[in-house]
Amino acid sequence: MKITEIVAPTTQQNDTWYHGTPSKKGAELIMKNGLAYDDKWVEQKYKTEPEFAPMKDGVYITKDLGQAYRYTLMHSKQFPDKTGYIFKFSGSHLQSISNDEDEIGKYIVDNLNNYPELQSKITPEIIKGANDESENSEAFKWIAMAGKIALQNLSKDKINTLLNTLDSKNLVHYGKLQPISITAVPKIGKEEFEKLLTGKVTTFKPLADYVAKYGKETKLN
Repeated sequence: MKITEIVAPTTQQNDTWYHGTPSKKGAELIMKNGLAYDDKWVEQKYKTEPEFAPMKDGVYITKDLGQAYRYTLMHSKQFPDKTGYIFKFSGSHLQSISNDEDEIGKYIVDNLNNYPELQSKITPEIIKGANDESENSEAFKWIAMAGKIALQNLSKDKINTLLNTLDSKNLVHYGKLQPISITAVPKIGKEEFEKLLTGKVTTFKPLADYVAKYGKETKLN
């Protein structure tokens, strides 16, 4: 799918969406320019692994506030800021969207027989990697690769079907998005993170609760 092939949102317009960033510098760029694909940043970051780069022209959003906060905690050595930043977006502003490649990758691998146009592109190596459940597995990388191949090669109609069949908490939005608010949240350490998500917790709701309690939201024009 190319950005010119608009897959318009349906029920996704009724939701609130978020994007988390781990640094003040990144937050300032989003406030200045909106949430937008950055060619130079992508080229630099994924120079040695271009197959794992984000979707071209795509920005990543989630309706899971806890998940957005989790993103602010990533790459802590590269971004040692004590505060993370979460941007809020109105679903009514969405223009062209697709599933996040991480969400649909495993589905595509498990249902590859239904997608003959992908069978020569999603190789046995990708399938093996996506199904790897070993202790040192990097299945997430192979799953993302499979999802990206699907998004780049399936028709608009099939992408639209996937979008409205799977329960997508995470989306790729093609084009710029303007946030309606920013929330500054103190970052927690690894120990507190593990404490919040111990036991049988299967969602990031404890992280969302933390944001609700300690985050400071500022509305944007």
